[in-house]
Amino acid sequence: MQVTYLGYCGTTGLETMDLPFSDPHLDRRYSDVSNYVEQTVRLRWLLVLSAGGEAPDIAPAPMHSNGS
Repeated sequence: MQVTYLGYCGTTGLETMDLPFSDPHLDRRYSDVSNYVEQTVRLRWLLVLSAGGEAPDIAPAPMHSNGS
């Protein structure tokens, strides 16, 4: 069984995916799900964590220092 969750609202389009977990905020109860490949399981709430705070600066890509 394969399940997708964590804030992915919508279908994956993969016939190998069995279920997406969703909630009323990400996937409204009366949303048009006719194009979904999966059968959505709507939970009362789905916990999605955010990092919060300031993120560090993004470092230059390694290709800039090693040439590949």
